[in-house]
Amino acid sequence: MLEQGFAEDLVNRMYRKLFYLPKITFLSIIYILEGFVIALSGSSSYRISPQIFVSALFGLAVYLFLIYLFFVVGGVVDTAKKSLGIAVFSLAPYILVDFIAAGKERLFLSFSASSGMVFLIHYIFKGMLFRSFAVAIVTSLTASIASIYIFSQLLGQSMGRVISLASEAQVFIISSLSSIAVFAIFIAILELGGRASGLRTFEIARGFLRSWLFGENETLERAFYRNAVRDSMRIRVLSIYRDNGKPIHLIYPGFHYGPFKRVGSADAVYIIDKHIESLGAVSLVFHTIGSHERNIVLRRSVERIAGDLARRLSTTLESSSQDGIAGPVRISRDSWSCLAMGGDRCAAVYISNTDGADDLPESVEKVLLGVEKAKGVMISVADSHSNYGRNRVNEDVIAEMVVEAIDRLRDSRGSAMVGYGEYHMKGRLCRGLCSGRVKAIVIRNSRGDSAIIYLYGNNMLKNARESIIRAVKSMGFADVEVVTPDDHSCAAESLGSAYTAIHPCQELVGAVVTAVNEALKDLKPARIACSEYSWGDIPFMGGAVQSYLKALEALGPLTSKLWIITLALSIAVVAIAVTLIL
Repeated sequence: MLEQGFAEDLVNRMYRKLFYLPKITFLSIIYILEGFVIALSGSSSYRISPQIFVSALFGLAVYLFLIYLFFVVGGVVDTAKKSLGIAVFSLAPYILVDFIAAGKERLFLSFSASSGMVFLIHYIFKGMLFRSFAVAIVTSLTASIASIYIFSQLLGQSMGRVISLASEAQVFIISSLSSIAVFAIFIAILELGGRASGLRTFEIARGFLRSWLFGENETLERAFYRNAVRDSMRIRVLSIYRDNGKPIHLIYPGFHYGPFKRVGSADAVYIIDKHIESLGAVSLVFHTIGSHERNIVLRRSVERIAGDLARRLSTTLESSSQDGIAGPVRISRDSWSCLAMGGDRCAAVYISNTDGADDLPESVEKVLLGVEKAKGVMISVADSHSNYGRNRVNEDVIAEMVVEAIDRLRDSRGSAMVGYGEYHMKGRLCRGLCSGRVKAIVIRNSRGDSAIIYLYGNNMLKNARESIIRAVKSMGFADVEVVTPDDHSCAAESLGSAYTAIHPCQELVGAVVTAVNEALKDLKPARIACSEYSWGDIPFMGGAVQSYLKALEALGPLTSKLWIITLALSIAVVAIAVTLIL
């Protein structure tokens, strides 16, 4: 099994390679310079002729128009900037072919030779080999022929005369087919490499890019579903019922939020919020134990589960057994810490690490199941996921903390008041926040005031967490826990990394203080109830996630090197083919 940190680093490296494009002005300048270089690479007979400059620039215009038509209008990419980037990226390496053919009175071969790159990029994004082949042929040959035609008109010569001087039609065709053939081999190698790991390489890549660029998730979900593992799943809920106040449901799902944006269960937090809040209750959805192997692969499955959960919760309000609220209590061991609260039958535990940690592995859940059985209470464990780092998990230490927390909760039962408040940040969000919505729960009992701060993000930097805790404690609070749900809805938004942890931000601290003040105004006598709901036959990513990571580990470094070799080989093959024809 690949280590968590290694997998994250690997994914981050891949993100940094995706469509990092400079400004459109810079791309345009590069594109025009390509035209001048193509003209300068012409044979000695025409190199200083203004006609060849005009013809090369006309060919560039045709080339860019066709790239825009096939890629933007055709729904392959979403902006003119990306189509310009594709044109620059595809054409630039093949200017070498024009230099090679210059001594033989051949012109504008770089357009036709670039067909291999056009073919590859279209296939990566859209699939369908024959369509990608047609797009590449039409784009490359039309640009070459358009340049030749304009050149003939400017020289006042017949088309046949110029072709005899510059390039026969078969030269364009052969150079185009040769370039495509080399990249077809490149595609075949990567596809076969992926199949060896049980994956369809380009389907996964295509699904990722289409989801990332267009929000179209079906392709990627279909690829994940093919390798999904069906399993049962449970969701545990601690419901806080308050006199003349909205119920507050603390939700602990038995799945992970991933992989990104709206694919699978990535935005499940928002889906569950939507369904529960539509019935007049408050929802806080936490991150439980486990990682991407517990991703649900179909978003529609999450919608179904969330709707079902909301209906079940709304019908159990009257019949639920409600207890007085115990805690919260804080237990610490080494760098690990937990905040626990609960009732006679259940407890909620929020685990954090002062040195930083990421997803808690399933080995922690197995240990805590033994604690749960021994203590006779339902234990819902949440990973606070609010201090970014990779500290090694110590299951024994965590189990010791939970055991002590359960024992102390039994001695801290009593009456309590609970308040809920939230604040919606306006304008530009602080870095790392997926949503500007800030939630706060305040629990007041004889031990003082405690607060749970809930932020929509994927982990936090240590100084961001500490700044929030300091601000809330300065309001007279005895204890504060900050949590994020490992929110993956804004993963892949930044080209720098797979996700961005929440950074320190004064506006965020102010929003938290406002939400806490709202919760203080909302304090009402409260009781707690616990429930558990189960679903069967849920499609999870399962062990396939390891196959994806292993394939990425093997193919990731190979792909960039193989692409460079393929590019160089395509230039060489075209040059040799053209030379032999000449």
